[in-house]
Amino acid sequence: APNTLAGWQEAMDAALTLPNLEAVTISYGMPEQQLYSEAASGVAGTPTTPMAAIQTITDSFNQVAANTSVFVAAGDQGSFGAQGAPPAGCMSNEGGDAEVAWPASIPSVIAVGGTIWPTGPTRAGESVWLQPLGSSSMWPCTGAATGGGMSQIYSQNAWQQAAMAPISTTMRLVPDVSLLAGPPGYLM
Repeated sequence: APNTLAGWQEAMDAALTLPNLEAVTISYGMPEQQLYSEAASGVAGTPTTPMAAIQTITDSFNQVAANTSVFVAAGDQGSFGAQGAPPAGCMSNEGGDAEVAWPASIPSVIAVGGTIWPTGPTRAGESVWLQPLGSSSMWPCTGAATGGGMSQIYSQNAWQQAAMAPISTTMRLVPDVSLLAGPPGYLM
């Protein structure tokens, strides 16, 4: 489905019709501010609000997550959605305030961050996934990095309220778990 509210609604509606669905994995999304802009443009001239449109799609995710595990990547371009000045031949991608990726920020999903390991057979030295500008053939113009941070839209779910009590926030924190996302790759 396209990375639009209508596309996400279509994907969640399809997931609800699949019998014996065991898991849903999602590796794309958008910064929360882009979601808000998308919702605002989608409801122009209607009696609803951007937050009501966001709540409608959130409810669809909640329905799917009530019956199966929904795993969502926490982002591929870091907490800013863009990293610094682009390499030669790339358009400017500097931008915005730090923000988390949606739908990873939805409290009913499992947000998955990324890590990298040093070369070798052990996980000693595991760190956050970050591939600087120009170092990634997949993202040559933006670099690549796991996303994460605090949602500006969603409150923490019950388990995060208990687990994150020392952190002074009531908003959803992302990611929930992390897996290998960069070097040395899955051949490990």
